[in-house]
Amino acid sequence: MTQFIQSGTNYSTIHSSAIHPHLPAKVFVVNVDPMRGYYLSMVPDLKTEPKLYGGIEKRVERVMTTFQSRPINTGVMLSGEKGSGKTLLAKCLSRACQALDMPVIMVTQTMAGEGFNDLMRSIEQPHMLFIDEFEKIYNEPEHQSQLLSLLDGTFGSKRLTVITLNEQQRMNQYLMNRPGRFFYHFKYDGLDKQFIHDYAADNLIDKARADEAVRVSSLFDKFNFDILKALIEEMNRYGESAKDAAEFLNAVPGGYASKFKVEDFQLTPEGKRKFRSGKLAGGEVQCDPMRTFAVAMAYKDDDGDEAICHLYVQPDSIAKYEYDTIRIEAPEARFILRRQYGTPRNYYDFV
Repeated sequence: MTQFIQSGTNYSTIHSSAIHPHLPAKVFVVNVDPMRGYYLSMVPDLKTEPKLYGGIEKRVERVMTTFQSRPINTGVMLSGEKGSGKTLLAKCLSRACQALDMPVIMVTQTMAGEGFNDLMRSIEQPHMLFIDEFEKIYNEPEHQSQLLSLLDGTFGSKRLTVITLNEQQRMNQYLMNRPGRFFYHFKYDGLDKQFIHDYAADNLIDKARADEAVRVSSLFDKFNFDILKALIEEMNRYGESAKDAAEFLNAVPGGYASKFKVEDFQLTPEGKRKFRSGKLAGGEVQCDPMRTFAVAMAYKDDDGDEAICHLYVQPDSIAKYEYDTIRIEAPEARFILRRQYGTPRNYYDFV
């Protein structure tokens, strides 16, 4: 049985009567020295947030239940937008592993080949292997290929392998769609609405503005945790609404939609007093999404004449604001704007 000799915070393998029969349930980083070869250095435990949002706890429970129930290694791939919670989930998994008396082995630089494989093979107790931003550390195809046997689980120890990556296209094709190597693949395209609302409600001084943060997030294709934290910080600092706080942040909404289709347009009693009644014929929407929608609706009145009604819709008239659908309940009219896809749009002008 492999044992470990300790020197300060460093642990090296030794195949004789050694001091440590197994690794403690701590976090280690793999290092290499020309003379000593590969060894492990103990580092502080990975920190998590005081409160978890967005179903992270359920994912941790699922992964750990699966890992414990399988007789072989289990891999977990976390891919997607930066700042969307991938590393946080990995850190929570590390804490869960330590609670089961499992060490956590981190790789922070390119480690590949027989020497590295021998080190990992020597860890016979159950453990977690964590590689953050995998495609940056293993940026050469040959280095990723050298890990295939390690990820196949052909070694004797039981391992939970967790990797995060931002650019999935840079992954070795033999690592994708292979549950034998990565059993789970959690995709992160940005924070979900419930995460944003709960975090805002917990951290805003004015709790009533939590829904405003959700509406602003809907302007982004991929709204990440860094933007959310900055937005909440700015709202608290200046006592501003979400739209005003977002104006000067280094975060610009983006997308691949340029047009709104107007649906279910109906004049209210107030609108009928202001505009002639008639049938909707078409419309145009221009919008600064942080401020006001300017809506020009063309319709034919009851006499068959063409008419135009101009509405300037304030944000408080937005009853529902999600990326694809905006439901407006203005004093003069109620209608739905449905975003159309295919043409890049400018942030300030929706045509």
